[in-house]
Amino acid sequence: KLIEIMVTTTGLVQQVVRTTGQKRQEIFVEATPETIKWLTEENTHSALMSPVYLATIIPPRPWTTPTSGGYWTPRVRKLSLVKTNSKAYLEELADHDMPDVYDAVNAMQHTAWAINRDVLEAVKNLWEAGTTMGGIPSADDLALPTKPLFLEEGLPKEVWTEDHLKKFKKWKRAAKDVYSANAKLKSLRLQFAKVMMVADIFREEDTIYFPHQLDFRGRAYAVPLFLNPQGADVAKGLLTFANGVAINDEESSAWLAIHGCNCFGNDKISLEDRVLWAEYNTQEIVACANDPYNSELWVRADKPFQFLAFCFEWAAFVKQGFGFVSTLPIAMDGSCNGLQNFSGMLLDKVGGAAVNLTPSDLPADVYNEVAQRVIERAEQDAASDDEELAAMAQGWLKFGITRSVCKRPVMTLCYGSKAYGFKTQVFEDTVRPAKFALGDEFPWEGSGWAAAAYMGNVIWECVGKVVVAARQAMDWFQESAGIAAKEGLPVRWTTPDNLVVLQAYPKITTSRIKLAFNGVRHDVSLAAAPTKELDRAKQKNGISPNFIHGCDASHMRSSVRRCHVLGIQSFSLIHDSYGTHAGNSGVLAEVLREAFVDMYSGDILQDFKTELEQQLPPDVK
Repeated sequence: KLIEIMVTTTGLVQQVVRTTGQKRQEIFVEATPETIKWLTEENTHSALMSPVYLATIIPPRPWTTPTSGGYWTPRVRKLSLVKTNSKAYLEELADHDMPDVYDAVNAMQHTAWAINRDVLEAVKNLWEAGTTMGGIPSADDLALPTKPLFLEEGLPKEVWTEDHLKKFKKWKRAAKDVYSANAKLKSLRLQFAKVMMVADIFREEDTIYFPHQLDFRGRAYAVPLFLNPQGADVAKGLLTFANGVAINDEESSAWLAIHGCNCFGNDKISLEDRVLWAEYNTQEIVACANDPYNSELWVRADKPFQFLAFCFEWAAFVKQGFGFVSTLPIAMDGSCNGLQNFSGMLLDKVGGAAVNLTPSDLPADVYNEVAQRVIERAEQDAASDDEELAAMAQGWLKFGITRSVCKRPVMTLCYGSKAYGFKTQVFEDTVRPAKFALGDEFPWEGSGWAAAAYMGNVIWECVGKVVVAARQAMDWFQESAGIAAKEGLPVRWTTPDNLVVLQAYPKITTSRIKLAFNGVRHDVSLAAAPTKELDRAKQKNGISPNFIHGCDASHMRSSVRRCHVLGIQSFSLIHDSYGTHAGNSGVLAEVLREAFVDMYSGDILQDFKTELEQQLPPDVK
């Protein structure tokens, strides 16, 4: 009722209905265009735009216990090392010996950062000019489709013909897509404005730091919102290391070149070819650094703002040569990291070969491998006697089945995504944007959900042929967690670097309330307080992704500790993405592999099984 009063009396917010999945509708309360305009114009003065937790200008407080670390000031709410609601778990951690965990997190949060002023100046000028270069959110909403003339004239529904109805439905679907796109656009504008505002706050600081904490699986997160090293492309492009390391040899310069090629999107060629790509395009890269406003090179990149930062760095290196002190974070990412971890713990040569755990001349691409199998299946279906199936497959073949269509489903498989999740991802990532972009050329009828459902099922079947062992391991994890949940027990295990992980999803009681909002009836489900009973379904579905996240987090902490011992002080880290200076990237690349091999030289699955058996009653297998 309070929201309804706010909508009707202030004009600050509005109700928006969005369709997700096949028929499901969700109601959002969003700022009106007038409010967005007001916030955008006043963002530098608006307290509402400032996050509670900002970066610090002195090194964060080192973590020494689960409840002391991060921020020095008492003016912000105290953090815990692990984000959890369980006081008992934090008390257990306080008595648990885990110096390696503390050392790794402290090394992460003591990385000194600074604002990349070259990138900030360019982005700020572009943002203020209202351009959309590099994916900057448009200042203007998309235009709504023109209403059919008979609607403008108010033709009564009673006299509509079938043609009128067809035109009405087509217009209504198109209008809904535009409304949905504009709603997302508003959100993007606000996010972008917040990033720019925080960057402006810290632009003159020589060093800034990002306090870190862990989620319950052990994954590390920078606490400050919007502008941080784990943020969107523009946030990463706006940050650089405060301290530099000289590029003194060809290996170091090669890592800088490889990073630029990767940011542009050419990350499926050999490392040698990536270096050659940067050298070949040096003239255009330097021109981009000299005048980013009239260069299209960085705009065409997969990660435009990170590539723009590379252009400035590469141009400076080319000008000075060896001895140039570089501050740019050089990133190296895992290849479908969930599958890498499964393949490592299972010693699975087939899965490992698909995700670059075995030697090869060119990078393996599991997403492309799955896409090729999907194409083969679609070609078979296109020749089917089932006309509906054949038409669906033909539509996909005409549209194009690429690695990007298969990427998110394959990536999320190891994190618990199932066939229905595949369908939803294809619908959100591929089908819905295509419908909006292609208009009358859209190859399927209606919303395209049926096309997404077909593709999701096909990807589900095909990925199972590529990652057989991982699917079996996921099933085993779910059965094991199910046994514990049946006994009313959470799942507790210890990571290789001795962090205790506790998975305990409580069952949440819900209440359904019937109410009226803006004159429309709604049934709303409200989550009430958590119960003491475990949610068996969540316990089963969560164990596989949570265990894998615990493994990749442990691998990251181990790699950071090893690098820190070797004198590396600067880290740019996002779960399966590791970055440091170009001059230290060769060391990091070697350490990552050593830490991964060491972690999986033991039997992690047996350790998990043993720990779980110790928690179960004696008569339960």
